[in-house]
Amino acid sequence: MLYAKLSIGAWTLGILCIIALVTWLLMEKNVIQPLRNSSRYIKEIANGNLAAVPSRCN
Repeated sequence: MLYAKLSIGAWTLGILCIIALVTWLLMEKNVIQPLRNSSRYIKEIANGNLAAVPSRCN
């Protein structure tokens, strides 16, 4: 009986870790990276480079 509880707990923990990893990767790609890029673009504009293009501010 103890083995079953430990097995279920391990599977649950593993699945939750996978879900957390996938969520983090999706957040990084779709939210965090665009915010970093826009921050660089805004800094370029603030520094006086009015010809800055968002894709060139990497």
